Amino acid sequence: MTSKDSGRISENQPVANANNYFGLQLYKMLAKEGKNVFFSPFSLSTALGMLFYGARNKTMQEMKTVLGYEIANIKDEEIKFFFQQLLFDLECKTEAYTLTYANSMFYQKEFDVREEYKSLLFDFFKAVILEVDF
Repeated sequence: MTSKDSGRISENQPVANANNYFGLQLYKMLAKEGKNVFFSPFSLSTALGMLFYGARNKTMQEMKTVLGYEIANIKDEEIKFFFQQLLFDLECKTEAYTLTYANSMFYQKEFDVREEYKSLLFDFFKAVILEVDF
């Protein structure tokens, strides 16, 4: 690990702490004795992080608690920047491995989605926004 990598890790530590908290809590709920459990806390945290910015009031507060943002002391306006940096860091190519991810939002064509929300998802979560006819 280089000093550059260490800097990235410390920059992303708050969102990593939140993701770890969320993943462990979810695992405790899903785990059953004698059964295997497989899920991606990172993928779920990212998708729910995108949804977080579409929530308001009580729903937003509940999501903040469940997703671990509160326990990691992350302010609402900081979350998107942490995800942006984390996703950028994951794109950095190494010889050791290749990691690919994709984020999308699909919405019913008659549904009105605010442009600033679509822009936020694209800019910070690298999400493709698609209007579809379900």
